[in-house]
Amino acid sequence: MKKNSFESKVESIKEIVEKFEDSDLTLDELLENYKKGISLIKECNSILGNFEEQIEELEK
Repeated sequence: MKKNSFESKVESIKEIVEKFEDSDLTLDELLENYKKGISLIKECNSILGNFEEQIEELEK
């Protein structure tokens, strides 16, 4: 799996969620993981938006 692929980003988000659920992170670690998760979600949304545009273009 490519490091920058959509799938790898989703996997990273899952790992962050698991850290929130399963460990005793410090406040600083929570904040850093939260920031990373939000960034990954934005990247995934951008990728999905691009795919959606491509599909709409193909349907014309």
